[in-house]
Amino acid sequence: MADIIEIRHIDLNGGQITKPRWSLDGRFLAIPMESGSIAIFDLDLNQVVQTVGHHSAQVTAVGWNREAQFIITGSLDRSVGVWEVPGGRKSGITISGHKE
Repeated sequence: MADIIEIRHIDLNGGQITKPRWSLDGRFLAIPMESGSIAIFDLDLNQVVQTVGHHSAQVTAVGWNREAQFIITGSLDRSVGVWEVPGGRKSGITISGHKE
């Protein structure tokens, strides 16, 4: 079995990370947080460049559109949100009451 080698360390102040997702171009990593927000990590800059999302519970799912302009999030608060990247503005779309 091969050893795991750390190539990047991302410090997010001790928050639990669940199901991070790379943008299709491989430059950005969307990191769902327990706080209900999503940290956007830029691989080229080696830092978190913005935080988006304002769910009232932990984000458990995240996905990117093809151009990495929007992320779609699902939360334990039973809502789904669509967020602009960059900028972090909510796109105006919220779906409440989802079950997964």
